Order: sequence, then structure tokens, then C-alpha cells
Amino acid sequence: MNIGNNFADMQSLPRSIGNLENLEELDISNNQIRVLPGSFRMLTRLRILRVEETPLEVPPRHVAEKGAQAVVQYMAELVEKRDIKAQPVKQKKSWAQICFFSKSNKRKRNGMDYVKT
Repeated sequence: MNIGNNFADMQSLPRSIGNLENLEELDISNNQIRVLPGSFRMLTRLRILRVEETPLEVPPRHVAEKGAQAVVQYMAELVEKRDIKAQPVKQKKSWAQICFFSKSNKRKRNGMDYVKT
């Protein structure tokens, strides 16, 4: 797919680019694209990526110079790191909290909770 030479007109790729899973060649040369969308990781069949005269920042230029698969891999790792950071950290519980407040140690007696001993 050739969408090169749009110069100042093209500043980003749509997220839907990732839906083109069978895409093998993409030319985004001579555009103003700085960041590829995370969905770019889905382009696992991409073999040729042309980015000449495009001010890419994500992925960095040195990654883009390694080729299409290096870019796809970089974007996959970037999204994975982002997803890991977005997951909430579980707060650790003390032994006392586990023993005294777990549901398996509580029984109902006349509508009231009590701790089994």
C-alpha cells in the first residue's frame, strides 16, 4: 500500500491500519507521521516498510532502519509494556487479614458473622 508523498497532509495512521493483517508492503515515506498506532503490532505479515523522510519518533529511527518485522515487534512490546503498567497493583494482605477476614473462616449464626476457632 502506498500512502507516501502526502508531505504535510498525513500526520498519523488510523488505528484501523491493524485490521489489514495480510498487508505485506507499506510506504509512508514523505509524510509527517511521528507515532505509529499500537495496532501496527497486528501487521505480522508486513515485509517491506518505507519510512524515508518521515519524522518517526515511535518507533525510533534505529528500529525502523532494521525493517518491517523489527517495527512490528517493537510496537507489540510497547503495547505489552503499556498494558502491564495499566494493570492495578494488588495490595498485599497480612497473615492476620487472611486468617480473620477470609470468608472461609466466617460462619453465620443467627444472622451474625463470627470467626471459627
